[in-house]
Amino acid sequence: MTVPQIVGLADKRLGSVQYDVSLNSETGLIEAVNMLLTLSCKCYEGNDATEALQSPHHIVIRASYALSDFDSLTPPEVPQEAAQLLR
Repeated sequence: MTVPQIVGLADKRLGSVQYDVSLNSETGLIEAVNMLLTLSCKCYEGNDATEALQSPHHIVIRASYALSDFDSLTPPEVPQEAAQLLR
């Protein structure tokens, strides 16, 4: 099943999203973000959001992002002669 087909089945009125953010204890910077998106399917007949998301007919999308400062950019060292040309 393709992503457009899955999205077509989703009832976007009944859903929930949860974020889990992990921080580095030393730097206080974000290390990882996890997302859990739960949507009911259009085939669900009821109106109660809690029942819809607990029914066997729902869609779950998980996404995880790991962040780091590995390979972070630093300003290049420009030789004196080149710096004069850039002014």
